[in-house]
Amino acid sequence: MLNIFQFFSFKIYQITGVSLYPKFKDKEYVICTTITTFIKKGSFVVFAIKGYKLPMIKQISQTKVTHNGRVQYYVIGLDKINSIDSREFGWVDDSDIIAQVLCKVPHKLQIAISKWFK
Repeated sequence: MLNIFQFFSFKIYQITGVSLYPKFKDKEYVICTTITTFIKKGSFVVFAIKGYKLPMIKQISQTKVTHNGRVQYYVIGLDKINSIDSREFGWVDDSDIIAQVLCKVPHKLQIAISKWFK
C-alpha cells in the first residue's frame, strides 16, 4: 500500500493486493483520515506492523481493552485465503493505527491520480 498524497488530516492510499476484494480492488485509491477516534468494529484502518515493509489496510473484526487500558484491534482481510492479517500477526495496538478509511476515490479521479503519480 502506498501513501500517495496528504492534505491536513486526510491521506490518499493505494490498495495493493486482493485481500479486501470485493470491497476494495487492487490498485484502487482510498481517502483516509488520520483522526482515528471513531474507529469501531467494521471500520477499515491503515496500520503499520513491525516486520512488514508497508502499512496495511484491513477491517476491524474485534476490539478489546488490555489490563493497562490500551485498545487493541483484531483485523482481517475480506479474502481470508489471500490475506495477511491478525490470524498471522495477532492483535494490533491502537498506537499502530495510522489512519481510518473514509471512502473510495471515485473512478474518474482514480484514473487521474494514477496518471498524475506515474
